[in-house]
Amino acid sequence: MAEEALVDGVERSVQNETNMLADASKYLPDLPPSWLTLSIVLPVSLLLGAMTLRWEPGNVLDDRPWAVQLLFVSLLMYAVPAWVGTLFSFIWLKALGGYSYLYRWSMTMLALQVLLVLVLVFGFVVSLVDNDRVPRPELFLFAYGLVAMFLHLFVIMTSTGRWVLALPATLMMPILGMVGTLMVYDDLLEGGVSASGSGALIIALLAIFICLGHITMRMGIHAMSKSYGIDGANVFRAFLEHWVTGGDAGRKEIEGFFREFSEPAIVKAEVIAFREKRGGPIATLVVPSLHPGPWGELSGSDLPRKMAGILGKDHGHVLTFHGASDHDLNPADLREIEKLGNVIGEALDGMEDWSGKASRSIRVTNDTDALAQAF
Repeated sequence: MAEEALVDGVERSVQNETNMLADASKYLPDLPPSWLTLSIVLPVSLLLGAMTLRWEPGNVLDDRPWAVQLLFVSLLMYAVPAWVGTLFSFIWLKALGGYSYLYRWSMTMLALQVLLVLVLVFGFVVSLVDNDRVPRPELFLFAYGLVAMFLHLFVIMTSTGRWVLALPATLMMPILGMVGTLMVYDDLLEGGVSASGSGALIIALLAIFICLGHITMRMGIHAMSKSYGIDGANVFRAFLEHWVTGGDAGRKEIEGFFREFSEPAIVKAEVIAFREKRGGPIATLVVPSLHPGPWGELSGSDLPRKMAGILGKDHGHVLTFHGASDHDLNPADLREIEKLGNVIGEALDGMEDWSGKASRSIRVTNDTDALAQAF
């Protein structure tokens, strides 16, 4: 029996925690296709461009119609950085061997554009009180620094722990957005700061926000690292990968995590095997005291298929049922299932005496219907 504890007055156990995690899967949304998300980037960019023009940046298109200025600012400062950042980051991280999906990156860039909208709205609210308190284009550079922080967290927690090599993917969108900002504001920063000064400010902002993102990540995984002595970010990446993709994705890392705190257990299984009179296998019924969990295709999950694969065709149709067990008896990994399956196979193969006798079947009906037969 796993050790239980009272947390906030509620009894918590391994089974409770696993059930809560499995129930949470229904809240995982299906992300839209990449083409749709990248298409929505354009109208959001036009909204951002209109908000930017509201502050009348001194750009090279002052003598052009407002619509032309809107398209120029929207594409240069917002849409192009998002589109290029999506494609480049996807390809770069894929080549780096990290978990990388175009639909996930496109959705992330769209979400970061919404973040830019919020920052600009905050700037507008402040400017209504005192317009001088909202320096431009420093506000836009600050906003893209904030974007870099969230991108850094996103890359580490969902794609790869090799964050130094992943920096080009992290910084592509923010740098393009910052460069676009300085091109729109042809006088660079207020007060006529030089190009070198602008570059120094960009580097300083990116470095500060990347460090803040890294500190935030370390604080978030500190509890898991302290409790289990593992890198919580690696486990989270594998967890997310298996949750979304399934199959063998992330299996090795998560099952390794399970094995770190697993405990030995005595596991038994009740087995009934049927054969033809001439010896050919018909079916094997297995009721183990292993739990078919925790979820997805990890460890003991999908136990009937895995047990059938281990016992093979030599034992006919293998049917595995849910025995008396809970999540405290989840096997750590596939090797534990193989141990039990191999013992069952050896026991059946070693049997010499098979009985052709069975009792009459007895049915009892009393609010529920039960059928019993002894072999």
